[in-house]
Amino acid sequence: MKTICFLLTLACTGVRSGVQDVAACRIAVMDSSTAADSASVAVACRRAVTRYFVLTARQAPTGTVHVGAFNAFAIERAEVPWKFDWPSATSCRRIGVKLGYMQGSDSAFCANEITAVLPHELGHVFNYAGFVAGTASLPAWYDEATAMWMEPDELQMQRLSQAQQWRSSAPDIASLMSAIHPRVGTKHAAFSRTQITGPCRGTCGERRGWHSRSITLSTLADGSSHADTVYDSDVSSASTDSVARFYVYSLAVLYYVKSRGGIEALHILADRVGVPSHDVDLLNGIPGIPTGREREADWRRWLSTAERTVP
Repeated sequence: MKTICFLLTLACTGVRSGVQDVAACRIAVMDSSTAADSASVAVACRRAVTRYFVLTARQAPTGTVHVGAFNAFAIERAEVPWKFDWPSATSCRRIGVKLGYMQGSDSAFCANEITAVLPHELGHVFNYAGFVAGTASLPAWYDEATAMWMEPDELQMQRLSQAQQWRSSAPDIASLMSAIHPRVGTKHAAFSRTQITGPCRGTCGERRGWHSRSITLSTLADGSSHADTVYDSDVSSASTDSVARFYVYSLAVLYYVKSRGGIEALHILADRVGVPSHDVDLLNGIPGIPTGREREADWRRWLSTAERTVP
């Protein structure tokens, strides 16, 4: 699969100079990177691998994160073993300044990339390699929910807080689980999204609007890859954004399933989503989860009373 760069249209270059193994992630450090890059990427890998096991009861598929002078992240191969390009700290700073996300010595942008965006994208990579390769696509909500499951606890709790605040207009679970992604491009794409680059297009409320940015790396049916960036900056503006709502409620469904059926319910769900079928209710028969109208009523009760506690 051809490597595709995002955010900036410069060439991806780099030569591997060192390798570190971290669970399912093999970190290959390029010449322009440093040992500090390797260490921070290793932390993100450990988080994603651990959270993937909690969610699915499966070992994460193995692959390599190439850390180097890339201008953004990209999947080289979305199968086992997978390959994933990630910008070094130097490259990240260059990107941040170029796009207006950071000024001077400000390091928050790149810190957020490592702690929030990288685990999120590894969640997508694990999905592609573990479920999608050679099969039909996962439900859109589950793909996004899995990726958000890897994010820092604080960000997950922020999303769940939004779900509760918007509960009066929350979608029903049946509709959400059958919905296509709000940014779907063509029906022939396995995961088609619209690529967004540049600063926040809405009212971010702060000088650095990237603080609640969500980037989705998408593999299409033709074998190419694209990135999707979403800014859900604050409740007042994000509550009316279809993409922000899709993200928020997709993650909320995972927490709902866990609250009603425990971790075992999440494992049952993970086994089911890997079997393509548009006629099967993925939650039907999972212990602790009601059916039909009772489930929808229970879902809305949960949104009102759920404790925001990470696994």
